[in-house]
Amino acid sequence: IAFYGYDTLGVNPKNCPVNVSIAAFFWGAYLGDKGLSQGVRICISPWQKFSYKAIPATAKACGQYTNSMLSVNYAKENGYDEGLLLDSRGYVAEGSGQNIFIVKSGVVYTNDEKSSILLGITRATIIQLCSELNIPIIIKDINCEELFDADEIFFTGTASEVTPVISVDDKEINNGNVGTITSKLKETYMDIVLGKSDNHLSWLTTVK
Repeated sequence: IAFYGYDTLGVNPKNCPVNVSIAAFFWGAYLGDKGLSQGVRICISPWQKFSYKAIPATAKACGQYTNSMLSVNYAKENGYDEGLLLDSRGYVAEGSGQNIFIVKSGVVYTNDEKSSILLGITRATIIQLCSELNIPIIIKDINCEELFDADEIFFTGTASEVTPVISVDDKEINNGNVGTITSKLKETYMDIVLGKSDNHLSWLTTVK
C-alpha cells in the first residue's frame, strides 16, 4: 500500500512524503473454498457504485472500499455470500471486490470502465483466455434483465480468482450449477497460476 505520510494535516498533501508498506500473509479463498468450487449466492446491493466521473474507479484506492464494505455488509446481513453493485445509470457494475462476467448462448459478456469498474488483472486475463480458447467475448453494458437471463455468471479477481455465481437475488442461474464455460475458464486460469500451462510460463515470475 502506498500512502501519504506525516507532514501536515488536510486534504492538500503539501509536503507529505509518500510511504510504502508491504505485508504478506495467508488469505485463503476470498469467498470460501465451497464458494470457489460450488458457486456463491449474491444479491443486488441497494448501495450504488460511485461514478467514475466522481472518483477514478480504475484506481485501486483505499477510501473507495467504503463503498464495497457497505455492499458486502448488506449482503452478509441478508444471508448472501456477496453483493453486486449497479452503476449510476442502473447497469451492472461489479461485486464488492470482483469484476463480473455473464455467459449467454455460448458468448461471454463483461463491462468496461464506463460501468465504473476497476479494470482488474484477472479480468484482463479471462478476456485474453476467451480469445485463446475461441470463446466469443463481447464487452458492453450489462443490464439487470441480461443478468437474470444469463446461462452462467462468474466473478473474477486476484483474491476471488474465478468464482461461479449460482444465484442472484434468490433467482438460480443454470439451475444452481456451475456452467461449462465457467468451469473451462476457471480450470485454464488455475493451470496458469499453478504453473501447469506450458503455453503461459512467460506470465509467471520465479521467486527464489
